[in-house]
Amino acid sequence: MENPRGLALLPEVYDIPWEFGSGLFLMGLSWLGSKTACTKRLSVGRPVVYLHGTAVKAGSLAPMRLYMAAQGHGAGHVFEFESSSDFDGAAQGLADKLDRIVGQGILGADEQLTLIGHSLGGLIIRRYLQLHPARHPVGQVFLLATPNYGTHLAHYFPTEVTQRMLPGSAFLAELNDGCHRADGIRYVSMYGDRDLLVLPRESMHLEGSRQMVFTGLGHNKMVLAPVVMAAIAARLDPNAGLVPA
Repeated sequence: MENPRGLALLPEVYDIPWEFGSGLFLMGLSWLGSKTACTKRLSVGRPVVYLHGTAVKAGSLAPMRLYMAAQGHGAGHVFEFESSSDFDGAAQGLADKLDRIVGQGILGADEQLTLIGHSLGGLIIRRYLQLHPARHPVGQVFLLATPNYGTHLAHYFPTEVTQRMLPGSAFLAELNDGCHRADGIRYVSMYGDRDLLVLPRESMHLEGSRQMVFTGLGHNKMVLAPVVMAAIAARLDPNAGLVPA
């Protein structure tokens, strides 16, 4: 006798090695970036700022930044932080980073910043916008596999940061209080339907944002898959900054 429920779980089990392997690949890219000058050399271009996820560094974003440069958007900039950093401290660090970028005078007339955050990086972007809503001209935010409403996986990693990512935590309740949302910013929630790190997956869809779900992609592949990079590139204008979502 068939067991539809059991069969439905099989793809999830088979995805575990792929999720684990892609995570190791991102860690390898992070290590490579720390041992070479490639990360520093990539920190040029238009006002697009990238934030990496948990347990990795700026090097993990090199494929996406190189793709954007090849598409004529420039490699942008990256804000590197420690995964154990508290959210407020990391948000302040991002604000200081944007001060330096804006101070370089690279923003054109009516041009705005674009922020792209993977996983934990997306939460730091949102916390920065909550604490400094009018400090910089941010026009669009891409949240890649970001646990906007938490993940039950945090129960198994009891650190100070992960406990704040538990569904229903006081931190997330404050972060998702609608009255704290910065006005005039377009949000795009992007995630894969095979994500095994943010559960339930629906928590990655920020209320009020444009939702894009990618078939067959897990948590880490959101910064490695060309289809995701192309979707972001399609929403960036190399001359004027942003196109309508």
